Order: sequence, then structure tokens, then C-alpha cells
Amino acid sequence: MTSQPSIQQKIKHLTDKNYLSWRGCMRSVLLVADLWDAIEGEPAERLAGVAMHTPSGAAQPVQTPATHSDRKLDGKAHATIHLNVSEPLQSLVTDEDTALKAWQALEGMFKSSLTSRLIELKREWTNLEQREDESIMQFHTRVSHLHRQLKDVGIEYSQVDYFTQVLDALLPKFEQTVTYMGLSDLSAMTKVDFLAKLQWSENSAKRTSVPARAAVACRICGSKAHNAFKCPDKKKTEPATPKANNTETPAKKKCKWCKFKSHTSDQCWKKFPHLRPQNNAATEDEEPSCSNAEAHLVEMKYVTGRYDPEDFMLLPEHFASLDAEFGPHSLDASADPAGNNAQCKRFCSKNRSFHKQALVGDNVWCNAPFKSLKAFLTTYRFQRQLFEGRVSGTFLVPDDPQAPWFPLLQGFRRVRSWPEGTTLFSVPTKDGKRKTAAPCHFPVAVYRD
Repeated sequence: MTSQPSIQQKIKHLTDKNYLSWRGCMRSVLLVADLWDAIEGEPAERLAGVAMHTPSGAAQPVQTPATHSDRKLDGKAHATIHLNVSEPLQSLVTDEDTALKAWQALEGMFKSSLTSRLIELKREWTNLEQREDESIMQFHTRVSHLHRQLKDVGIEYSQVDYFTQVLDALLPKFEQTVTYMGLSDLSAMTKVDFLAKLQWSENSAKRTSVPARAAVACRICGSKAHNAFKCPDKKKTEPATPKANNTETPAKKKCKWCKFKSHTSDQCWKKFPHLRPQNNAATEDEEPSCSNAEAHLVEMKYVTGRYDPEDFMLLPEHFASLDAEFGPHSLDASADPAGNNAQCKRFCSKNRSFHKQALVGDNVWCNAPFKSLKAFLTTYRFQRQLFEGRVSGTFLVPDDPQAPWFPLLQGFRRVRSWPEGTTLFSVPTKDGKRKTAAPCHFPVAVYRD
């Protein structure tokens, strides 16, 4: 026959300053030792004389007497409480004959101090603010400790109230994060996700903050109010350079798309057909255009930046099919600042960078500029590893295994593919609407993670 080993727990003795923390620790000690029934349970009721039962055949209930095991359990609980109380307070325990009475005597002794402590904790919770030198993790730890103390004195706030109080107490530099998270469903968020979003916002703020540059003295006059380029004495020290015929040679224009010299590539009607005036039809005497073969070669150079599909939106029927199978998607990784070509209600743009967002819990749709795919895929894979797979995504890319970003698709599933010549995208028109773009000159694929 094997005997169960006794469990001894060492806690700080009760003093006149630590009743709240001692009460929680003492309750845990009694629970581990199976002695808490002497405080709240049937043995405590029988020892107090309040337990009643109705014998068979009797009309009135009678008092249930305490048993030997009840008195033995109570004696162990009484002794455990006595051993964890400091000497000046031990008389409160020894004067009582049961563990329940000793527990109630200590509670009555510190009842007035509990009230004052309760008022102090509520005031601290109401006036909670993050300090300037305090990180998100340090602030979250302090708030969690205060939340536990309030719970010990009988005040328990819901998780949504907890999140709201933390957001209201953040520093002004997190105003954008507070606004964004205030629009989210806080009731469906866990503390781990909540803390992860705040830490991501803090790290993004650190990366974007630029330290103040120390003033450099002007090498001409020695003043720190300006540099040598803006020095008023520069013209006095440097001889004037004569201009030929007092005229400046205008910069030459040359389109890198169609090689014509009357405009630049951002004004090319061949590259952007929607820029052509409606009353200006194409004629044979017009500027030379790219042949299909040449256009294909130029468009396949998207990695070097010559092909810019920032305003090429996947047609709704193709996206609806992907969203029905792998959605709903919650974030469009790349759209214009106005969201005219966004496929989701939440979207990123040049004004709201995808690389500064916390993607935990998001299902990302990414039809990014092909020249920037490496940056988008790198950010996505980093966050997927950071948040332990709680991020998913669908990526539309050129079907080009020789591209430098293609190895970043390792582990993804190829779920769609379209051959060269398929009509997939829409482009904006001059009146602000969209129209179907010309068929693609390269194959396109969709990968799912």
C-alpha cells in the first residue's frame, strides 16, 4: 500500500500589508491540499451546525452532525492557516475553534483596509496612462497585474473593457493603431492577438522614426544655421559661370515604351490606352507603335520596372471564384489610395503600406505590382512565421519560374493558371470608370498559402 506524498507550499506569512495577495495564495494552498472544503463545503456546514437533512419517515428536517473525518479535515485546515500567519496576528486564528471562523475573523480584521484598497485600485484603473519610457510589453504587464488585483477584491472587468482601457491609455503616437483596432471586433480577439498587434505597431513606429540630425557647421562661413549649399557668402567666394547665349537646353523627351521622342513613358498612349482623347482616333501616320512581339518582350521585363500594373484589377468574375473557394479575403495588399481597384473592404496602398500592417488573423489577397512582388512575399512569409501560421493568403503572379521572387512561393499551392492571351484585368478610363484591358501577353498563375 503506497501513501500519497504530502504537498507543502511555502508562501509569505500574513502581515498587516499583504492580505489581498496572501488570501489568494492561501486559498491555492488549501485547494492543493484538499482542505478547502473546511472553508466552503459540506464539512464546513456540518461543523457550523447549518447542515440539515430529513430522515426517512420524519416530517421535519434535523441537523446533520459533524463526523470524525470532518473534524480531522478542519483541524488540518486550521493548522495550515495558523502556520502561514505572522506572530502578531496568530491570536486571531487561535481564538477560533474552526478553520471557517478563523478565515472569517481575518477577513473581518482587514475589511476596512479592503475598502480603502478597492477605492485606490479603481482610481488607478480609471487614471491609467502609458509612460513615455514604457514599452508595450511593460505597459501590458502593469495593466494585467492591476487587473488581477481588481479581480481579487471582487471587481472583474470583461475582456472588451480590458482592451478598451488599454487602448485609451496608450501614448498619442499610437493614435492610428487605436483608431484601426477600435473598428475591429474586440470581442473575437484574444489577449495574445491583441498584444501582437500592439507590438507590431510599436516596432513599425521604431522603424519609421528618423533621429534628429545634428547641425553641421557651414564650411564657408562656419555658421550652424545653414550648410554650404545655402550659404549667402557662396556667391562671393565662387566665380560666376557664364551661360552660353543665356539660354538653357531643354531636357529631351523619349518614351521608353514605344521609343518615340515626343513624350515620356507616363504619357504614352500605347502603354496607357485610356489616356488617348476620345476624338483622336489612331491613324497610320501616327507615331510608331510597338509590335506584339516587342510588347511581349517589354512587358516581360516587369522585374526591372518597365511594366507597371499598379492599376490593373482582376476581373470580378475571376476574383469571385477565388473568394468563394479560399475566402472570404479580409485584406487587399495593394490598391490605389482611394480604393477604386480594391477587392476587399480593408486595403493597403502607398498611403497605408502593407509592410507596416500586423497581418495576424488576416486572409490576404495580393495582386501587387510585379516589380515589387519580392518585397510583398518577404513581408508575408516573415509575418506568417512570426504569428505561427495564423496568416493566410492568395497571390496572383506571372507564371515565370525564372523570376527572382519565384523561390518565395515554395510551399504554396498552385490553384489557378491562365495561358498567354487570356483577358483577366480591367483598367481605369478617363471618366473614372473601368474597362476590360487587352489580353495578357504572358501567362498568369494564382498561388495559395
